[in-house]
Parts: sequence; C-alpha cells; structure tokens
Amino acid sequence: MRLPRGLSPLRHRDLALYWSAQVISQSGTFIEVTATTYLLYAITSSPVLLGIGGLTRAVPTLALALYGGALADRVDRRRLLLWTQIAQVVTSFVLGTLVITGAIQFWHIYVIGFLNATLSAFDAPARNSLYPSLIPRSEFQNAVTLNSVIFRLATLVGPAIAGILIATVGPAS
Repeated sequence: MRLPRGLSPLRHRDLALYWSAQVISQSGTFIEVTATTYLLYAITSSPVLLGIGGLTRAVPTLALALYGGALADRVDRRRLLLWTQIAQVVTSFVLGTLVITGAIQFWHIYVIGFLNATLSAFDAPARNSLYPSLIPRSEFQNAVTLNSVIFRLATLVGPAIAGILIATVGPAS
C-alpha cells in the first residue's frame, strides 16, 4: 500500500514506531494535565490556586527549555528521553497513589506539576531532535508536519480520555 505524500515518512519503521509512541506519550501528558487540573480545582475550589498550578508548570518550561536543548545536543538523546520518560511515569504513579490513598494535598499537585514540567523542558528538545536521525533528509519537512500532528492530536484526544476516565473510574486513573 502506498501512503499519501504527507505520510511518506511513516514508511520508515523507526519513525513510524517513534511517532506512534509519541502520540501515546503526548496524549498521556494531556491526560495527566487535565486530570491534575480537575483534581486541583476539586480539592481547592479556588481559581487562584488553579492559576498557581498552571504557573508551577510554566516556570520550569520557560526557564529551562534552552538548557534542555543544549543538553540534548551534548548527550545521547535516546538515553535522555528514556530517563525523562521513566521519571514522568514515576511522578504520575506517585500522584495516582496519593489520590487513591486519599492523602493528596494541593501542594502535591504543584510539586509534581513542577517536576513534570522540568522533565518536559529536557524531554521536548531531545524528542524533537531525534527526527533527522530517523528519516532521510528529503522527508524531513513532512516529518516536521507529522510531529505537529502529534501535538494537535494529543491536545484533542488526551483531555477527552481524561474526562471519560474521571467520569467513569475517578481522577486516580
């Protein structure tokens, strides 16, 4: 089967696997952000504290993204991605455990959001810089477009899945 020109980079096995994994990972990130935002408001009923929650995610991203890019240029990107993804799974597991046990406090959400945003500041540049090593140069423009699709797809699907999970099994899921 021949893929349309815009999807041609997905003919390359490594890129297709990586792209699929990124759709899942980025959707998971938006599921987590949506669930923690819901949870923060459910715990506090405060728009101000909800805004501070967003700020705890924004500050590390803005402050550390350039350092994350510099680090991604100097170390093995795959290893950096592996460690940032593992750390984000651990923080999500800790958060889920706090919710399940009823021990969750609003500041836990701040700390975990701050940690995840810090990890993302190092994860995103490494993730984006892997594309050139996965495909021929002639397909790079289409791969960049497909990378944008990941973000758009995750912002659409992630919150929807979070809403369904929250409504059916609760925010700890």
